[in-house]
Amino acid sequence: NQIKPKARQILFSRAKCSLCQGLISNRGKSTATIVNLTRKPELKVLIQQPDESWTTLIVTRLALERAPIVQRTGYVPLKTEDCDLKPLSVGSSGNFVSVIYEDATGKICSQNFQDFKYLSLE
Repeated sequence: NQIKPKARQILFSRAKCSLCQGLISNRGKSTATIVNLTRKPELKVLIQQPDESWTTLIVTRLALERAPIVQRTGYVPLKTEDCDLKPLSVGSSGNFVSVIYEDATGKICSQNFQDFKYLSLE
């Protein structure tokens, strides 16, 4: 089910979703997409790089932010100002999504997955 290049170009030129934008230009690279479903208007999320430095993303509530993942394989640690989150498990190139939410007690949690639709468009 390959999408022809011209059809793919038209498809993405009409896409309004942040998850869809930029997918063609990111072939062979890994990205982290962070989704903020918490009550906080803005959430500061830190992504650890292989050199032990941290990349900071400010994610608006009910919005997405994306950052490149430099590390090719392994676990990429994530944290907020308040707590550590589940690390992203990176095994190949692609888009790795972390949905950050609050549980019934108000504790910030995350659920991570690899966006396979992203991979099928390459």
